[in-house]
Amino acid sequence: MGTTFFVLALLQCALLFFLSRVGSRLDREERKPAPQRTHWPRTGLIVPAGGNHPRMREALESLLKQDYPALYPVIVTATADEPAAGIARELQARYPQLRHVVAGFAKGCGQKNHNSLKGVEAVEDEVELLAFCDSTHIAPRDFIRRLVAPVVDGEDFSTGYHKVVARDTGIVTMAYALCVQLMRYLQGISSFTQLWGGAMCFRLSAFRRYGVREFWMSNVVDDCSLADRLIHLGARIRLSGDAVLMTEAREHDLGVWHHWMDRQILFLKFCIPYQWVLLGVLACLMLPLLFTGREPEPAPSTERELTSARRAEIYSLFAADELGFTHLDEDEVGNEDYVKCVRLANTVRGILVMDEGETRVDNPFGTNFYTLSDDGDTIRIMEYYYEWTADWHNWLTMHIDIDTGEIYYLY
Repeated sequence: MGTTFFVLALLQCALLFFLSRVGSRLDREERKPAPQRTHWPRTGLIVPAGGNHPRMREALESLLKQDYPALYPVIVTATADEPAAGIARELQARYPQLRHVVAGFAKGCGQKNHNSLKGVEAVEDEVELLAFCDSTHIAPRDFIRRLVAPVVDGEDFSTGYHKVVARDTGIVTMAYALCVQLMRYLQGISSFTQLWGGAMCFRLSAFRRYGVREFWMSNVVDDCSLADRLIHLGARIRLSGDAVLMTEAREHDLGVWHHWMDRQILFLKFCIPYQWVLLGVLACLMLPLLFTGREPEPAPSTERELTSARRAEIYSLFAADELGFTHLDEDEVGNEDYVKCVRLANTVRGILVMDEGETRVDNPFGTNFYTLSDDGDTIRIMEYYYEWTADWHNWLTMHIDIDTGEIYYLY
């Protein structure tokens, strides 16, 4: 037993030393001056936006203030009346080069993928490179130059990453910051490098050659599953180690962190299994050799528990057009909740749909997410959509309460 502990301790030390070397290299790259080139290709900057993140306006404006000389920025929202769309219109008044695209709701793929593809359609006839960024991270003024530099130098794909600026010393906030830092260090290891949807750049010709458009049209995730496809096709993904976005974290919620961790791990498990196995090995090496203690108590909820009747009342107000909705970014929906709702919808579909005939619809399945709020009470809804063609055109739509599994609408 003592020998086993000694060997594990040595492996832990070796791993920590190796990661510290990777981290030091990335920090040196980040401190280097931004690259200079005699020619910067025309680049479309596509930013899918949704929800109402408190720092969205600041994050979007940081992308619009880039010093890149040939940038074509596009903000894409699902609807014209959601909060993110209002922010986009406000920014258009001050940044005339900005375009705002209303994509509509997705069918057959994730809303982020759908928004990104609509953004591509808006600029692909004018640009040579495509850069994609999230709408909630702060970008340094030279960020785009750093992100696209490997593609300008001949690569087909490059990716950046982010790091967390912790605004408090709470356990959850610090754990989140540590996890992001560890994942950034893993990105610095070539066998782990993959696209990160928050900051990535494609050569337009590579976007078409590798069928990214068609792939995104039938997938929920924009980065992890695509990275697996590119690996199998022999494409190389280059890390722009100095292209780093800033993510502010303050009083980070345990549930939000838990859902975020679920997504990181499950996406790897189903999209890139070998990396999931390696991540498990690394996690085991990082665990303390001996630990004791009891299960942590759940964090106290700051929200009032809603009764089934109250939840149904909120939905009824929406159904009667007395209540609007706010688009919910799919990243804010935990994987466990998503899978639960989709399984429920598929079960109902299996019971009700007796004969699908020949399904000839290109993208027959889709989901959308939004919140409904009334007097401070909020429920989360998943809209499930299924379409097929038999003797005539058919469709099935369900509105499911994400948190309770109640079906409020079935058509």
